[in-house]
Amino acid sequence: MTTAKLNLILHYWGKADPNYPGMPKWHPLAYHSLDVAACGQVLLRQQPAWLENLSRLSGMDVRQVEPWLIFLLAVHDLGKFSSGFQAEEIWHPEQQSRWLDDGRYELRLPYSDDRELLMDILKYGPDV
Repeated sequence: MTTAKLNLILHYWGKADPNYPGMPKWHPLAYHSLDVAACGQVLLRQQPAWLENLSRLSGMDVRQVEPWLIFLLAVHDLGKFSSGFQAEEIWHPEQQSRWLDDGRYELRLPYSDDRELLMDILKYGPDV
């Protein structure tokens, strides 16, 4: 995967808190998805009875249940990769947004320092 594609994937937010006092105000969706899957894997390995019960209830072999559950945990927020979902977040009370004719979403945010805006944009890589 190229750096540009990775940077594109990482600009989708997974968890956001515009009121968080520090920066950034959000956690990338790809990282959030991996975090949830990793936490689930640890829980499942610490609670083998859960896997046994799920195996019995699903009719799947217990060795198949864990990888399937970890996969499902990783993709639990897949819909958040849609531009429609991403457009729902209010980042600033004075933001302006609109859908463009070609399907892209335009978001305008007020800022006070060009350097701040430039740094925020360039963190996604040189191809942005």
